[in-house]
Amino acid sequence: MTIALALNASIDDLQRLQPPRRLEDFRYSDAEMARVILKSADNIKFIGLQGPVLIENGQQNSDIVEIVQAQGEELTTVMIYKTDSQALETSGVSRIIWKGDHIPVDGITTRKVILPVSLTTQAVLISLALVGVVIALAFLFLNIRYKHRR
Repeated sequence: MTIALALNASIDDLQRLQPPRRLEDFRYSDAEMARVILKSADNIKFIGLQGPVLIENGQQNSDIVEIVQAQGEELTTVMIYKTDSQALETSGVSRIIWKGDHIPVDGITTRKVILPVSLTTQAVLISLALVGVVIALAFLFLNIRYKHRR
């Protein structure tokens, strides 16, 4: 996003160069064109996913990130992360509300659940199995009885 904004901002300045240039004319050896694009990249402002983004002196300045939680009908700030000091602040903000009033387990919870099979389903499956056994025995009998016949 930042590169696209910088390139768009540099179009007018590139037209003022002598000779005028377009972005399509960019060459790595063209120091004047590179200077114009880098100058355009400085002081770019836009709204990013985490709020306003400002590029100053070639660096992104994003001081704080608010971590919010939906509590009831509102989004409530529960933590603040300061990127410059890499500090996570929890004082002066609301507490995290966990479902069930306890902190959830961090990992996989395995639970065995025995599901009963209805009597009707058992009867149908046993009947089909018995029919299969009877058919298999019938074929075995026929193979033994007529083993000399081809």
